[in-house]
Amino acid sequence: MLAIVVEGSDWIADGSAAGYAERVMTSVGYESIELDRVEILTVEGQLLASDYRGNHPGAL
Repeated sequence: MLAIVVEGSDWIADGSAAGYAERVMTSVGYESIELDRVEILTVEGQLLASDYRGNHPGAL
């Protein structure tokens, strides 16, 4: 699992976190079998978005 911690309201307001989690999973996840989940969290620990290998059938 890869946890990415972000700060600032832009990640919440425009939904950027979900898109970023998907982009990381579909790029790094395709290259590394060890990466099975990506989570985007605020510095306060709030989960904003996550993506899983199972959401992408073509992944390793």
